[in-house]
Amino acid sequence: MQTCPSIVLRALRRAPISILKRHKVSLQKFQVVDTAFHREKFAARELLPHGVSLKKAVNTVLHDVKDGDMDYAVWGQCRKLIIYACEHNKPELATQILNRMIREQLLSGQQAPKLSARDFNIIINAWTKLRQPEQAENAFKQMLSSHAQNPSQVEPPDLRSYNSLLAAWAASGSPDAVNRVLEILEEMESSEDMNPDTYTYNTVMASYANLVEEYGA
Repeated sequence: MQTCPSIVLRALRRAPISILKRHKVSLQKFQVVDTAFHREKFAARELLPHGVSLKKAVNTVLHDVKDGDMDYAVWGQCRKLIIYACEHNKPELATQILNRMIREQLLSGQQAPKLSARDFNIIINAWTKLRQPEQAENAFKQMLSSHAQNPSQVEPPDLRSYNSLLAAWAASGSPDAVNRVLEILEEMESSEDMNPDTYTYNTVMASYANLVEEYGA
């Protein structure tokens, strides 16, 4: 593995350095923008009838919808619930819904709608906002394992997935953040299907800047 300074130097040559400030980089710098998410979250806000809690709506999906009965309409509602839960800092509820959708896919096979990388990315971003990189990592690993188990129905991680995972660690303030960021970057660079972009290298640099700010490394 290359040393942290060598990778940071390479990143400096390949990406803008405006993100490196004297002060600690704010969490907002790490939010991977998803314009479709911002459009749909307004529709998600109208999902719950007056007086119905998010938890009650989730329990309805988990316990009242029978296995094999999740049609496209229910699937669409589940996606909106995931957005709504993450917008309200409840990614653990969003994960429960996603697990139910994955189970439905395994039961229904090709008849079930596909799960996109975005379905997982929304949850990864929510854990990033809460500064819980281990949970973001779990969501990422779940995407990998679900794709390996059912490749025709679950998309693999895309560039946004990797960038979101990088952001989760970079924003965490963890002393292990830089090491994990570098491991993810090396995985991306060694993959034929993944091309790191400006955001990727900005995040790598920011994680190192945060380490210096936090611990004087």
